Amino acid sequence: MLRTIALIVSSVAATVAVADVYRWVDSEGQVHYSDTPVRDAERLEIESQPTDPARILAEREQAAALGAARELREEQDATQAADEAGIAADIADQRAANCEKARQRLESYDAAHRLYRPQEDGGREYLSDEELDTARADARLDVDEWCG
Repeated sequence: MLRTIALIVSSVAATVAVADVYRWVDSEGQVHYSDTPVRDAERLEIESQPTDPARILAEREQAAALGAARELREEQDATQAADEAGIAADIADQRAANCEKARQRLESYDAAHRLYRPQEDGGREYLSDEELDTARADARLDVDEWCG
């Protein structure tokens, strides 16, 4: 019986750690804390609480979930940035193709003495000098728009 009581007392003492904490200020104004009393030291009342393993586990799980969500968001951002870069590259390629077409059209118009519009019946309607000048001006504007 005496052994049982000693065992219970020692197990309770092992689970509850109690220590006094003292605070004092030395002659130079430096604040000190210690577990051993010193002359003119003030004993501090410190309330400790037992550790809650379930709460700690829940906090760790929540932190892990937040970390996973953060990683997922970073992945999505990286994917979106790559998609946007791909779209920008496609636009640049299309712009370069349109520039080349506009230059070829201008070169063709500048070299031609006569231009025509195809008709529905397969015939040709030749442009007047004024219409030719307008077509060349429009072709220059296209080059400026796509290549500039």
